[in-house]
Amino acid sequence: MDRQVSAIINGVSDKANKTACRYLGRNATLYESKRQRSAKWLGEDLKVKKFLTRDLRGSSILDIPCGTGRFFPFYQSRHFKFIGMDISPDMVGQASQKTTYTDQARIGNIFDIDICTVFDVVVCVRFLNLIKANDLKQAFSEMQRVGRRIIFTLRTKHNKPTGHYHSPHPISLIEKSLSKGWKITRNERVHERDYRMIEVVDEMG
Repeated sequence: MDRQVSAIINGVSDKANKTACRYLGRNATLYESKRQRSAKWLGEDLKVKKFLTRDLRGSSILDIPCGTGRFFPFYQSRHFKFIGMDISPDMVGQASQKTTYTDQARIGNIFDIDICTVFDVVVCVRFLNLIKANDLKQAFSEMQRVGRRIIFTLRTKHNKPTGHYHSPHPISLIEKSLSKGWKITRNERVHERDYRMIEVVDEMG
């Protein structure tokens, strides 16, 4: 794939396309080192581990977008069967250094997930606030198609002047983006009141 990420897919916002092009080259190489000591990063680590301790040993996980594969070592320690996908070839390159098997980290598009497997859990961290409200339904449609449970982060309100490219989304918008039978089963604070780790489950499946 060319290092220049082309348009993601017809029908999504310019913001979603620009997000895809943001994490190339130096931004991918320095991604973890610039963030891994922050309260947000550490809070996300704790919550992902907490949400994935419910008798899930050996479960299958799709991490999308997986970024640099920050959760891969944890998945391996818990004997999860996992695949990480990201639209950025440079982020996938970073993530592949944390994998055991070839093609465990691969290029993939959350708006058009090119995989036939149904996973026990889909993990989606630090992404949904980088796209517009109209993009959410398409992203959730794909994640629900390939997963039985989805764990994701969401900022629900602006509370800082930084990170101006983030779009906060209310919980009600997520509920409207879910298919019939899908319900929010957990909703917990990460490091700030308005930054949440949320779990939705297909109660009909």
